[in-house]
Amino acid sequence: MHRCGLNWRFVYGYDKYKEDPRVMELQQKVLAYNQLQKYRGLRDHQVNKTSLGGPRAFGLLLYRFAVLVVWGLLSFP
Repeated sequence: MHRCGLNWRFVYGYDKYKEDPRVMELQQKVLAYNQLQKYRGLRDHQVNKTSLGGPRAFGLLLYRFAVLVVWGLLSFP
C-alpha cells in the first residue's frame, strides 16, 4: 500500500472515531508515553535498547565508572 494512502486512511479513521472512548483513552496513553519519553530523554528507536539484563547492566556500570575514573585522573594535570 502506498504511504500517502495509509496516512489518508489513518486520518479518515481518526476523524470518524475520535469521539469513541477507546480512541480517546488510547490518545491519552500515547500522550503520556510521549511525555515520559521526553522526560527521560529517549527517542522511539532507543526504547527497545533500554532493557538490559542484570549482569550486562552491571558490566556497563563498571565500564562507565572506569572510564569516568580514567578521564577524571587525566583531567587533574
